[in-house]
Amino acid sequence: MTIIIFGAFSINIYRYLGKMSCLIINDIDAGLGNTQMTVNNQIFVGTLMNLSDNPTRVSIRQDWRESDITNRVPIIVTGNDFSTIYAPLISDGRMEKFYWLPIKEDIVNIVHRMYEKDGISKDEVVSIVDMDILISLVQAG
Repeated sequence: MTIIIFGAFSINIYRYLGKMSCLIINDIDAGLGNTQMTVNNQIFVGTLMNLSDNPTRVSIRQDWRESDITNRVPIIVTGNDFSTIYAPLISDGRMEKFYWLPIKEDIVNIVHRMYEKDGISKDEVVSIVDMDILISLVQAG
């Protein structure tokens, strides 16, 4: 239901404002992880699977019509542990995956932004990040 409403809303944004839009689902693993399979989770996963398999087709009461074609907005999901998500949903072909592993400069900038109001300088953050990297290397063996 939310996806359909959002989809209609995003089409109007494009039509009337000329701006592209997308649906972002942040931390999908927190809500859809294998911790509990409620009816809502099953419906949501089923809807995402249907959208992934038939991104331009519309179903009317289980009947598929060749003429029912719609343009969809991209759906972007973020998460930390996709191993908890229903495996067929994240299989190749249904979902294009991008794994981001931050480099040291990214980590320093993220941590500095988190603590800049506390008066921690960028040099102090670099020292902390360097120490954390060193500890990780020692623990890894």
